[in-house]
Amino acid sequence: MSRRDILLMMSPIYLIFACQHSEHHMSIDDRLQLNNLFEDWKKNAPGGGALVIRNGEVIYEAYFGMADFDRGEVFSENTISDLGSVSKQFTACLIALVEEDGMLSIEDDIRKFLPEIPFYGDTIRIKHLLWHTSGLKDYEALVMIKEQNYFDHHMSNAVVLELASMQKSPNFPPGTAYEYSNTNYILLTEIIERVSGATLEKYAYERIFKPLAMDQTFFHRNQGKDFENRAIGYVLNNLEFERPLYRSKLVGDGGLYTTLRDLVKWDQNFYQNKLGKGNPSLIDRMTHREPLIDGTHTHMAFAQIFTEHPFGAHSWSHGGSGGGYRSFYIRFPELHFSVAVLSNSVNNNAFEKANQIVQYMLDTTATIQDLSNSDETNASTGFVPVRDHLIGRFSGFYFDQNSLQVVHIYYDDQSSCFMVKWLSNGDDGYAALPIDEHTLAEKEDARYRYHLVNDDTLTHYVGKQIQQSWYRIIPEHLSLQEFSGTYYSEEVQHTVALELDQNHLRSGNPFLDSLIRVGDLTFFNQKEAAILTFIISNQKIDGFSLDAPRGDRSLRNLQFQKIQ
Repeated sequence: MSRRDILLMMSPIYLIFACQHSEHHMSIDDRLQLNNLFEDWKKNAPGGGALVIRNGEVIYEAYFGMADFDRGEVFSENTISDLGSVSKQFTACLIALVEEDGMLSIEDDIRKFLPEIPFYGDTIRIKHLLWHTSGLKDYEALVMIKEQNYFDHHMSNAVVLELASMQKSPNFPPGTAYEYSNTNYILLTEIIERVSGATLEKYAYERIFKPLAMDQTFFHRNQGKDFENRAIGYVLNNLEFERPLYRSKLVGDGGLYTTLRDLVKWDQNFYQNKLGKGNPSLIDRMTHREPLIDGTHTHMAFAQIFTEHPFGAHSWSHGGSGGGYRSFYIRFPELHFSVAVLSNSVNNNAFEKANQIVQYMLDTTATIQDLSNSDETNASTGFVPVRDHLIGRFSGFYFDQNSLQVVHIYYDDQSSCFMVKWLSNGDDGYAALPIDEHTLAEKEDARYRYHLVNDDTLTHYVGKQIQQSWYRIIPEHLSLQEFSGTYYSEEVQHTVALELDQNHLRSGNPFLDSLIRVGDLTFFNQKEAAILTFIISNQKIDGFSLDAPRGDRSLRNLQFQKIQ
Protein backbone atom coordinates (compact mmCIF):
# COMPACT_ATOMS: atom_id res chain seq x y z
CA MET A 1 0.00 0.00 0.00
CA SER A 2 1.37 3.40 -0.93
CA ARG A 3 0.26 5.09 2.32
CA ARG A 4 2.12 2.93 4.80
CA ASP A 5 4.41 4.82 7.15
CA ILE A 6 7.47 2.67 7.76
CA LEU A 7 9.87 4.28 10.27
CA LEU A 8 13.58 3.69 10.36
CA MET A 9 13.89 4.67 13.89
CA MET A 10 14.88 4.84 10.55
CA SER A 11 35.81 7.79 -8.53
CA PRO A 12 34.96 9.94 -5.53
CA ILE A 13 37.36 11.58 -3.13
CA TYR A 14 37.64 9.84 0.26
CA LEU A 15 39.35 11.29 3.32
CA ILE A 16 39.47 9.52 6.67
CA PHE A 17 40.75 11.32 9.75
CA ALA A 18 40.39 11.06 13.51
CA CYS A 19 41.20 12.79 16.74
CA GLN A 20 43.05 9.83 18.24
CA HIS A 21 44.16 7.12 15.79
CA SER A 22 40.55 6.26 15.17
CA GLU A 23 41.36 4.21 12.10
CA HIS A 24 41.84 1.32 14.55
CA HIS A 25 38.16 1.60 15.50
CA MET A 26 36.81 0.95 12.01
CA SER A 27 37.89 -1.89 9.79
CA ILE A 28 38.87 -1.42 6.16
CA ASP A 29 35.83 -3.49 5.20
CA ASP A 30 33.52 -1.20 7.16
CA ARG A 31 35.01 1.87 5.48
CA LEU A 32 34.52 0.29 2.07
CA GLN A 33 30.93 -0.61 2.91
CA LEU A 34 30.17 2.99 3.90
CA ASN A 35 31.94 4.29 0.79
CA ASN A 36 29.73 2.02 -1.31
CA LEU A 37 26.64 3.73 0.08
CA PHE A 38 27.71 6.83 -1.85
CA GLU A 39 28.41 5.19 -5.20
CA ASP A 40 25.67 7.28 -6.79
CA TRP A 41 27.36 10.54 -5.73
CA LYS A 42 29.59 10.81 -8.80
CA LYS A 43 32.87 12.71 -8.99
CA ASN A 44 31.72 14.83 -11.95
CA ALA A 45 28.44 15.84 -10.23
CA PRO A 46 27.52 17.81 -7.09
CA GLY A 47 28.46 15.81 -4.04
CA GLY A 48 28.80 16.23 -0.31
CA GLY A 49 30.40 14.73 2.74
CA ALA A 50 29.66 12.22 5.49
CA LEU A 51 31.03 11.86 8.98
CA VAL A 52 30.65 9.31 11.80
CA ILE A 53 31.59 10.04 15.42
CA ARG A 54 31.87 7.38 18.11
CA ASN A 55 32.98 8.01 21.71
CA GLY A 56 34.32 11.44 20.81
CA GLU A 57 36.39 10.23 17.87
CA VAL A 58 35.73 10.67 14.18
CA ILE A 59 35.93 7.13 12.83
CA TYR A 60 34.80 7.90 9.30
CA GLU A 61 34.98 11.01 7.14
CA ALA A 62 34.53 11.03 3.38
CA TYR A 63 33.88 13.56 0.61
CA PHE A 64 32.38 13.09 -2.82
CA GLY A 65 31.87 15.04 -6.01
CA MET A 66 32.08 18.72 -6.82
CA ALA A 67 31.47 21.70 -4.53
CA ASP A 68 31.64 24.37 -7.26
CA PHE A 69 31.71 23.70 -11.00
CA ASP A 70 32.68 27.27 -11.97
CA ARG A 71 35.75 27.27 -9.74
CA GLY A 72 36.52 23.60 -10.33
CA GLU A 73 36.52 22.83 -6.60
CA VAL A 74 35.81 19.37 -5.23
CA PHE A 75 33.95 18.79 -1.97
CA SER A 76 36.55 18.54 0.80
CA GLU A 77 37.16 19.04 4.52
CA ASN A 78 37.40 22.79 3.85
CA THR A 79 34.08 23.03 1.99
CA ILE A 80 31.56 25.20 3.78
CA SER A 81 27.98 24.12 3.14
CA ASP A 82 24.48 25.37 3.97
CA LEU A 83 22.81 23.44 6.80
CA GLY A 84 19.27 24.54 5.96
CA SER A 85 16.94 23.93 8.90
CA VAL A 86 19.63 22.24 10.98
CA SER A 87 20.54 25.91 11.58
CA LYS A 88 17.55 26.09 13.91
CA GLN A 89 19.51 24.19 16.60
CA PHE A 90 21.91 27.10 16.87
CA THR A 91 19.13 29.70 17.04
CA ALA A 92 17.45 27.63 19.75
CA CYS A 93 20.73 27.38 21.65
CA LEU A 94 21.02 31.18 21.65
CA ILE A 95 17.56 31.38 23.21
CA ALA A 96 18.71 28.94 25.89
CA LEU A 97 21.82 31.06 26.52
CA VAL A 98 19.81 34.27 26.75
CA GLU A 99 17.47 32.56 29.20
CA GLU A 100 20.43 31.33 31.24
CA ASP A 101 21.58 34.95 31.47
CA GLY A 102 18.18 35.93 32.89
CA MET A 103 17.28 38.17 29.94
CA LEU A 104 14.08 36.23 29.17
CA SER A 105 12.15 33.08 29.98
CA ILE A 106 10.75 30.70 27.43
CA GLU A 107 7.48 31.11 29.33
CA ASP A 108 7.37 34.79 28.31
CA ASP A 109 4.63 36.09 26.03
CA ILE A 110 6.27 36.77 22.66
CA ARG A 111 4.43 40.11 22.52
CA LYS A 112 6.68 41.27 25.37
CA PHE A 113 9.40 41.44 22.71
CA LEU A 114 7.31 41.49 19.52
CA PRO A 115 4.36 43.82 20.18
CA GLU A 116 3.64 43.81 16.42
CA ILE A 117 2.19 40.30 16.63
CA PRO A 118 -1.58 40.43 17.21
CA PHE A 119 -3.17 38.92 20.31
CA TYR A 120 -5.50 36.12 19.24
CA GLY A 121 -7.08 35.40 22.62
CA ASP A 122 -4.47 32.88 23.79
CA THR A 123 -0.91 33.74 24.79
CA ILE A 124 1.79 32.62 22.38
CA ARG A 125 4.91 32.02 24.43
CA ILE A 126 8.55 31.71 23.37
CA LYS A 127 8.39 27.98 24.07
CA HIS A 128 5.62 27.64 21.48
CA LEU A 129 7.95 29.08 18.86
CA LEU A 130 10.74 26.69 19.87
CA TRP A 131 8.55 23.59 19.74
CA HIS A 132 6.46 24.56 16.67
CA THR A 133 3.28 24.65 18.72
CA SER A 134 2.51 28.36 18.20
CA GLY A 135 -0.02 27.93 15.40
CA LEU A 136 1.62 30.75 13.42
CA LYS A 137 1.39 30.27 9.67
CA ASP A 138 4.52 29.30 7.78
CA TYR A 139 5.75 32.27 5.76
CA GLU A 140 6.68 30.09 2.78
CA ALA A 141 3.01 29.30 2.08
CA LEU A 142 2.01 32.94 2.57
CA VAL A 143 4.62 34.08 0.07
CA MET A 144 3.50 31.44 -2.42
CA ILE A 145 -0.07 32.74 -2.12
CA LYS A 146 1.33 36.13 -3.17
CA GLU A 147 2.74 34.33 -6.25
CA GLN A 148 6.31 35.09 -5.17
CA ASN A 149 9.35 32.93 -4.41
CA TYR A 150 10.42 32.82 -0.76
CA PHE A 151 14.05 32.40 -1.86
CA ASP A 152 14.07 35.61 -3.93
CA HIS A 153 16.05 38.74 -3.04
CA HIS A 154 13.07 40.62 -1.60
CA MET A 155 12.72 38.13 1.28
CA SER A 156 14.16 39.17 4.64
CA ASN A 157 13.40 38.68 8.32
CA ALA A 158 11.62 42.05 8.33
CA VAL A 159 9.29 40.85 5.56
CA VAL A 160 8.41 37.71 7.54
CA LEU A 161 7.76 39.76 10.69
CA GLU A 162 5.44 42.03 8.71
CA LEU A 163 3.59 39.05 7.22
CA ALA A 164 3.16 37.50 10.67
CA SER A 165 1.83 40.77 12.06
CA MET A 166 -0.89 40.93 9.38
CA GLN A 167 -2.46 37.55 10.14
CA LYS A 168 -6.00 37.63 11.51
CA SER A 169 -5.82 34.21 13.14
CA PRO A 170 -3.35 31.37 13.81
CA ASN A 171 -3.75 27.86 12.42
CA PHE A 172 -4.69 26.67 15.93
CA PRO A 173 -4.52 27.93 19.54
CA PRO A 174 -0.96 27.79 20.92
CA GLY A 175 0.00 24.59 22.69
CA THR A 176 -2.85 22.54 21.24
CA ALA A 177 -1.03 20.99 18.26
CA TYR A 178 2.41 20.51 16.70
CA GLU A 179 2.94 21.95 13.23
CA TYR A 180 6.30 22.94 11.77
CA SER A 181 6.57 26.61 10.79
CA ASN A 182 9.69 28.49 9.69
CA THR A 183 8.01 31.68 10.90
CA ASN A 184 8.66 30.53 14.47
CA TYR A 185 12.43 30.68 14.08
CA ILE A 186 12.44 34.00 12.24
CA LEU A 187 10.55 35.45 15.22
CA LEU A 188 13.00 33.80 17.65
CA THR A 189 15.81 35.47 15.72
CA GLU A 190 14.10 38.83 16.08
CA ILE A 191 13.73 38.26 19.82
CA ILE A 192 17.42 37.38 20.17
CA GLU A 193 18.47 40.50 18.30
CA ARG A 194 16.18 42.80 20.30
CA VAL A 195 17.22 41.36 23.65
CA SER A 196 20.96 41.18 22.92
CA GLY A 197 21.25 44.37 20.89
CA ALA A 198 23.39 42.50 18.34
CA THR A 199 22.77 40.88 14.98
CA LEU A 200 22.26 37.13 14.99
CA GLU A 201 25.52 36.73 13.09
CA LYS A 202 27.56 38.60 15.69
CA TYR A 203 25.78 37.15 18.71
CA ALA A 204 26.12 33.56 17.45
CA TYR A 205 29.84 34.13 16.88
CA GLU A 206 30.39 35.47 20.39
CA ARG A 207 28.23 32.95 22.24
CA ILE A 208 28.70 29.72 20.23
CA PHE A 209 31.23 29.70 17.40
CA LYS A 210 34.10 31.46 19.20
CA PRO A 211 33.88 29.42 22.46
CA LEU A 212 33.72 26.16 20.48
CA ALA A 213 36.45 27.23 18.03
CA MET A 214 34.07 26.68 15.12
CA ASP A 215 36.25 28.85 12.90
CA GLN A 216 34.51 27.98 9.63
CA THR A 217 30.93 28.41 10.85
CA PHE A 218 28.74 31.49 10.49
CA PHE A 219 25.26 32.73 9.69
CA HIS A 220 25.17 34.12 6.15
CA ARG A 221 22.36 36.63 5.63
CA ASN A 222 22.78 37.26 1.91
CA GLN A 223 22.38 34.03 -0.01
CA GLY A 224 23.09 35.79 -3.29
CA LYS A 225 26.63 36.62 -2.22
CA ASP A 226 29.29 33.91 -2.59
CA PHE A 227 32.38 33.47 -0.42
CA GLU A 228 35.56 31.41 -0.38
CA ASN A 229 35.15 27.63 -0.05
CA ARG A 230 31.38 27.81 -0.39
CA ALA A 231 29.61 24.74 -1.72
CA ILE A 232 27.20 25.87 -4.41
CA GLY A 233 23.75 24.31 -4.31
CA TYR A 234 22.55 22.71 -7.55
CA VAL A 235 19.41 21.27 -9.12
CA LEU A 236 19.25 19.00 -12.15
CA ASN A 237 17.39 20.64 -15.03
CA ASN A 238 17.24 19.12 -18.54
CA LEU A 239 20.17 16.82 -17.68
CA GLU A 240 22.32 19.79 -16.60
CA PHE A 241 23.18 20.97 -13.11
CA GLU A 242 22.32 24.60 -12.47
CA ARG A 243 22.01 26.94 -9.53
CA PRO A 244 18.42 27.45 -8.37
CA LEU A 245 16.99 30.79 -7.33
CA TYR A 246 18.53 31.36 -3.90
CA ARG A 247 19.23 34.97 -2.97
CA SER A 248 17.05 35.70 0.05
CA LYS A 249 18.25 37.53 3.15
CA LEU A 250 16.57 35.24 5.66
CA VAL A 251 18.50 34.03 8.67
CA GLY A 252 17.70 32.09 11.84
CA ASP A 253 15.40 29.44 10.42
CA GLY A 254 18.28 28.56 8.10
CA GLY A 255 21.31 30.36 6.70
CA LEU A 256 24.02 28.68 8.77
CA TYR A 257 27.14 27.55 6.88
CA THR A 258 29.69 25.15 8.32
CA THR A 259 32.05 22.26 7.63
CA LEU A 260 31.76 18.69 8.82
CA ARG A 261 34.80 19.16 11.05
CA ASP A 262 33.18 22.12 12.78
CA LEU A 263 30.04 20.04 13.32
CA VAL A 264 32.17 17.63 15.37
CA LYS A 265 32.78 20.46 17.85
CA TRP A 266 29.06 21.20 18.06
CA ASP A 267 28.30 17.51 18.54
CA GLN A 268 30.83 17.02 21.32
CA ASN A 269 29.52 19.99 23.26
CA PHE A 270 26.38 18.00 24.02
CA TYR A 271 28.55 15.75 26.18
CA GLN A 272 30.73 18.39 27.85
CA ASN A 273 29.22 21.84 27.61
CA LYS A 274 31.57 24.80 27.08
CA LEU A 275 28.89 27.40 26.33
CA GLY A 276 27.39 30.01 28.63
CA LYS A 277 28.14 29.17 32.24
CA GLY A 278 29.50 25.78 31.20
CA ASN A 279 26.83 23.90 33.12
CA PRO A 280 25.14 20.64 32.02
CA SER A 281 21.82 22.40 32.61
CA LEU A 282 22.17 24.14 29.24
CA ILE A 283 22.21 20.77 27.46
CA ASP A 284 19.27 19.62 29.55
CA ARG A 285 17.41 22.71 28.40
CA MET A 286 18.23 21.97 24.77
CA THR A 287 16.60 18.55 25.08
CA HIS A 288 13.58 19.69 27.07
CA ARG A 289 10.18 18.76 25.63
CA GLU A 290 6.74 19.57 26.92
CA PRO A 291 3.43 17.87 26.13
CA LEU A 292 0.58 19.65 24.44
CA ILE A 293 -2.28 21.03 26.52
CA ASP A 294 -4.19 17.75 26.15
CA GLY A 295 -1.19 15.74 27.41
CA THR A 296 -0.04 14.50 24.00
CA HIS A 297 3.73 14.17 23.81
CA THR A 298 5.46 15.78 20.84
CA HIS A 299 8.88 14.84 19.48
CA MET A 300 10.36 18.36 19.21
CA ALA A 301 12.71 19.96 21.73
CA PHE A 302 14.96 22.95 20.94
CA ALA A 303 15.07 22.23 17.17
CA GLN A 304 15.96 18.62 17.90
CA ILE A 305 13.62 15.78 17.04
CA PHE A 306 13.40 12.99 19.60
CA THR A 307 13.03 9.44 18.25
CA GLU A 308 12.80 6.15 20.13
CA HIS A 309 14.23 3.45 17.88
CA PRO A 310 13.05 -0.18 17.70
CA PHE A 311 16.58 -1.38 18.46
CA GLY A 312 16.51 0.08 21.97
CA ALA A 313 18.15 3.49 21.70
CA HIS A 314 16.93 7.05 21.26
CA SER A 315 18.24 9.86 19.09
CA TRP A 316 18.06 13.59 18.52
CA SER A 317 18.09 14.77 14.93
CA HIS A 318 17.12 17.41 12.39
CA GLY A 319 17.35 17.78 8.64
CA GLY A 320 17.56 20.70 6.28
CA SER A 321 17.01 21.53 2.62
CA GLY A 322 16.68 24.50 0.30
CA GLY A 323 18.58 26.28 -2.42
CA GLY A 324 19.92 22.97 -3.73
CA TYR A 325 21.39 21.97 -0.35
CA ARG A 326 20.43 19.03 1.85
CA SER A 327 21.70 18.06 5.29
CA PHE A 328 20.98 15.67 8.13
CA TYR A 329 22.49 15.37 11.60
CA ILE A 330 21.55 12.64 14.10
CA ARG A 331 22.97 11.98 17.57
CA PHE A 332 22.52 8.90 19.80
CA PRO A 333 23.60 10.15 23.25
CA GLU A 334 23.32 6.76 25.00
CA LEU A 335 25.68 5.25 22.44
CA HIS A 336 27.92 8.32 22.05
CA PHE A 337 27.38 7.91 18.34
CA SER A 338 26.55 10.54 15.72
CA VAL A 339 26.25 10.84 11.95
CA ALA A 340 26.24 13.99 9.82
CA VAL A 341 25.76 14.18 6.06
CA LEU A 342 25.93 17.31 3.89
CA SER A 343 25.17 17.62 0.19
CA ASN A 344 24.91 20.36 -2.41
CA SER A 345 22.35 18.77 -4.70
CA VAL A 346 18.63 18.19 -4.40
CA ASN A 347 19.26 14.74 -5.86
CA ASN A 348 21.61 13.76 -3.03
CA ASN A 349 19.38 12.63 -0.17
CA ALA A 350 21.36 13.37 2.98
CA PHE A 351 18.61 11.97 5.24
CA GLU A 352 18.58 8.66 3.38
CA LYS A 353 22.37 8.32 3.44
CA ALA A 354 22.64 9.16 7.14
CA ASN A 355 20.04 6.56 8.01
CA GLN A 356 21.76 3.96 5.84
CA ILE A 357 24.95 4.62 7.81
CA VAL A 358 23.02 4.23 11.07
CA GLN A 359 21.51 0.97 9.87
CA TYR A 360 24.89 -0.43 8.93
CA MET A 361 26.90 0.81 11.90
CA LEU A 362 24.32 -0.03 14.56
CA ASP A 363 23.02 -3.18 12.81
CA THR A 364 19.41 -2.10 13.27
CA THR A 365 17.87 -4.03 10.41
CA ALA A 366 17.52 -7.29 12.33
CA THR A 367 15.28 -5.68 14.96
CA ILE A 368 13.05 -3.46 12.84
CA GLN A 369 9.53 -4.93 12.62
CA ASP A 370 7.83 -5.47 9.28
CA LEU A 371 4.69 -3.43 9.84
CA SER A 372 2.77 -5.52 7.34
CA ASN A 373 2.81 -8.34 9.92
CA SER A 374 2.15 -6.18 12.96
CA ASP A 375 -1.64 -6.09 12.76
CA GLU A 376 -4.22 -8.51 11.44
CA THR A 377 -3.42 -10.89 8.63
CA ASN A 378 -3.93 -9.81 5.04
CA ALA A 379 -6.56 -12.49 4.51
CA SER A 380 -9.38 -11.85 2.09
CA THR A 381 -12.72 -10.81 3.52
CA GLY A 382 -16.19 -11.96 2.50
CA PHE A 383 -17.66 -9.18 0.38
CA VAL A 384 -21.39 -8.64 -0.09
CA PRO A 385 -23.04 -7.77 -3.42
CA VAL A 386 -23.11 -4.11 -4.46
CA ARG A 387 -26.71 -2.85 -4.41
CA ASP A 388 -28.06 0.43 -5.77
CA HIS A 389 -28.83 1.74 -2.29
CA LEU A 390 -25.19 1.12 -1.27
CA ILE A 391 -23.95 3.13 -4.24
CA GLY A 392 -26.07 6.03 -3.11
CA ARG A 393 -25.07 5.58 0.51
CA PHE A 394 -21.28 5.62 0.08
CA SER A 395 -20.82 7.87 -2.96
CA GLY A 396 -19.75 11.44 -2.29
CA PHE A 397 -16.98 13.69 -1.02
CA TYR A 398 -15.70 13.60 2.57
CA PHE A 399 -13.48 16.16 4.32
CA ASP A 400 -11.33 16.18 7.49
CA GLN A 401 -10.51 19.65 8.80
CA ASN A 402 -7.55 18.47 10.90
CA SER A 403 -5.61 16.79 8.09
CA LEU A 404 -7.16 18.93 5.31
CA GLN A 405 -7.73 15.64 3.48
CA VAL A 406 -10.54 15.18 0.94
CA VAL A 407 -11.71 11.67 0.04
CA HIS A 408 -13.92 10.95 -2.95
CA ILE A 409 -15.88 7.69 -3.07
CA TYR A 410 -17.65 6.72 -6.26
CA TYR A 411 -18.78 3.55 -8.01
CA ASP A 412 -16.80 2.55 -11.11
CA ASP A 413 -19.00 0.60 -13.55
CA GLN A 414 -16.03 -0.72 -15.52
CA SER A 415 -14.40 -2.47 -12.57
CA SER A 416 -17.69 -3.07 -10.68
CA CYS A 417 -16.02 -1.66 -7.56
CA PHE A 418 -16.14 1.42 -5.43
CA MET A 419 -13.10 3.67 -5.81
CA VAL A 420 -11.77 5.41 -2.72
CA LYS A 421 -9.67 8.31 -3.92
CA TRP A 422 -7.61 10.39 -1.49
CA LEU A 423 -7.49 13.58 -3.55
CA SER A 424 -4.47 15.04 -1.74
CA ASN A 425 -2.37 11.99 -2.69
CA GLY A 426 -2.88 12.49 -6.41
CA ASP A 427 -3.04 8.73 -7.01
CA ASP A 428 -5.61 6.60 -8.87
CA GLY A 429 -7.45 5.54 -5.75
CA TYR A 430 -8.14 2.17 -4.12
CA ALA A 431 -10.65 -0.40 -5.27
CA ALA A 432 -13.07 -1.37 -2.49
CA LEU A 433 -16.17 -3.50 -1.97
CA PRO A 434 -18.76 -3.60 0.80
CA ILE A 435 -18.44 -6.21 3.55
CA ASP A 436 -21.68 -5.05 5.17
CA GLU A 437 -24.25 -2.28 4.83
CA HIS A 438 -21.92 0.38 6.33
CA THR A 439 -18.33 -0.75 5.60
CA LEU A 440 -16.10 -0.83 2.55
CA ALA A 441 -12.85 -2.84 2.51
CA GLU A 442 -10.04 -2.42 0.02
CA LYS A 443 -9.68 -5.37 -2.36
CA GLU A 444 -5.89 -5.34 -2.24
CA ASP A 445 -5.71 -5.38 1.54
CA ALA A 446 -8.95 -5.86 3.46
CA ARG A 447 -7.42 -4.47 6.67
CA TYR A 448 -7.96 -1.02 5.14
CA ARG A 449 -11.61 -0.26 5.81
CA TYR A 450 -13.99 2.69 5.59
CA HIS A 451 -16.94 2.61 7.96
CA LEU A 452 -19.86 4.99 7.46
CA VAL A 453 -21.62 6.17 10.61
CA ASN A 454 -25.06 7.84 10.37
CA ASP A 455 -24.41 8.35 6.65
CA ASP A 456 -22.27 11.44 7.34
CA THR A 457 -19.08 10.31 9.14
CA LEU A 458 -16.56 8.11 7.34
CA THR A 459 -14.03 6.45 9.65
CA HIS A 460 -10.83 4.89 8.30
CA TYR A 461 -9.53 1.74 9.99
CA VAL A 462 -6.32 -0.23 9.53
CA GLY A 463 -7.11 -3.50 11.21
CA LYS A 464 -8.76 -2.50 14.47
CA GLN A 465 -7.00 0.84 14.73
CA ILE A 466 -8.87 4.04 13.85
CA GLN A 467 -6.68 6.24 11.65
CA GLN A 468 -8.93 9.25 11.03
CA SER A 469 -12.45 10.34 10.15
CA TRP A 470 -13.97 12.48 7.43
CA TYR A 471 -17.32 14.23 7.28
CA ARG A 472 -19.58 14.16 4.24
CA ILE A 473 -19.74 17.36 2.24
CA ILE A 474 -23.39 18.06 1.50
CA PRO A 475 -23.95 19.36 -2.04
CA GLU A 476 -26.39 22.17 -2.79
CA HIS A 477 -27.22 24.02 -5.97
CA LEU A 478 -25.45 27.38 -6.41
CA SER A 479 -24.37 28.32 -9.92
CA LEU A 480 -20.61 28.27 -10.59
CA GLN A 481 -20.91 31.71 -12.13
CA GLU A 482 -21.73 33.15 -8.70
CA PHE A 483 -18.25 32.24 -7.44
CA SER A 484 -16.34 34.06 -10.19
CA GLY A 485 -14.96 37.48 -9.35
CA THR A 486 -12.06 39.31 -7.72
CA TYR A 487 -11.00 38.57 -4.15
CA TYR A 488 -8.55 40.36 -1.83
CA SER A 489 -6.71 39.16 1.30
CA GLU A 490 -5.55 41.74 3.83
CA GLU A 491 -3.41 39.05 5.46
CA VAL A 492 -1.10 38.80 2.44
CA GLN A 493 -2.17 42.02 0.67
CA HIS A 494 -2.82 40.18 -2.53
CA THR A 495 -5.64 40.02 -5.08
CA VAL A 496 -6.76 36.95 -7.02
CA ALA A 497 -9.31 36.58 -9.81
CA LEU A 498 -11.50 33.49 -10.17
CA GLU A 499 -12.87 32.97 -13.66
CA LEU A 500 -15.32 30.44 -15.06
CA ASP A 501 -13.68 28.46 -17.85
CA GLN A 502 -15.39 25.43 -19.42
CA ASN A 503 -17.36 24.67 -16.28
CA HIS A 504 -14.32 25.06 -14.01
CA LEU A 505 -13.24 27.87 -11.71
CA ARG A 506 -9.68 28.87 -12.55
CA SER A 507 -7.03 31.33 -11.43
CA GLY A 508 -3.37 31.92 -12.23
CA ASN A 509 -2.57 31.43 -8.55
CA PRO A 510 -1.06 27.95 -7.94
CA PHE A 511 -3.35 27.39 -4.94
CA LEU A 512 -6.50 28.30 -6.85
CA ASP A 513 -6.04 26.86 -10.32
CA SER A 514 -8.48 24.34 -11.87
CA LEU A 515 -10.71 23.87 -8.85
CA ILE A 516 -12.74 20.69 -8.37
CA ARG A 517 -16.16 21.27 -6.85
CA VAL A 518 -16.66 18.83 -3.98
CA GLY A 519 -19.64 20.57 -2.36
CA ASP A 520 -21.81 23.60 -2.90
CA LEU A 521 -19.45 25.98 -1.10
CA THR A 522 -16.32 23.78 -1.09
CA PHE A 523 -13.71 23.44 -3.83
CA PHE A 524 -10.48 21.44 -4.02
CA ASN A 525 -7.23 22.27 -5.81
CA GLN A 526 -5.28 19.06 -6.35
CA LYS A 527 -1.95 20.69 -7.25
CA GLU A 528 -1.50 22.19 -3.79
CA ALA A 529 -4.20 20.09 -2.04
CA ALA A 530 -5.88 23.37 -1.11
CA ILE A 531 -9.46 23.66 0.15
CA LEU A 532 -11.56 26.73 -0.62
CA THR A 533 -14.63 27.22 1.54
CA PHE A 534 -16.83 30.07 0.34
CA ILE A 535 -18.71 32.34 2.73
CA ILE A 536 -22.24 33.31 1.78
CA SER A 537 -24.77 35.78 3.22
CA ASN A 538 -28.08 36.95 1.80
CA GLN A 539 -27.57 34.54 -1.10
CA LYS A 540 -24.38 36.37 -2.14
CA ILE A 541 -20.74 35.29 -1.98
CA ASP A 542 -18.83 37.43 0.53
CA GLY A 543 -15.46 35.70 0.17
CA PHE A 544 -13.67 32.45 0.97
CA SER A 545 -11.25 30.92 3.43
CA LEU A 546 -8.24 28.97 2.15
CA ASP A 547 -6.78 25.89 3.82
CA ALA A 548 -3.81 23.98 2.44
CA PRO A 549 -1.55 21.24 3.85
CA ARG A 550 2.17 21.83 3.20
CA GLY A 551 3.90 18.60 4.14
CA ASP A 552 4.44 18.77 7.92
CA ARG A 553 2.90 22.23 8.04
CA SER A 554 -0.30 23.86 6.83
CA LEU A 555 -1.99 27.10 5.87
CA ARG A 556 -5.36 27.50 7.54
CA ASN A 557 -8.20 29.99 7.49
CA LEU A 558 -6.56 32.56 5.23
CA GLN A 559 -9.36 35.00 4.46
CA PHE A 560 -10.20 36.53 1.09
CA GLN A 561 -13.01 39.07 0.65
CA LYS A 562 -14.88 39.48 -2.62
CA ILE A 563 -14.33 43.01 -3.93
CA GLN A 564 -16.07 42.76 -7.30
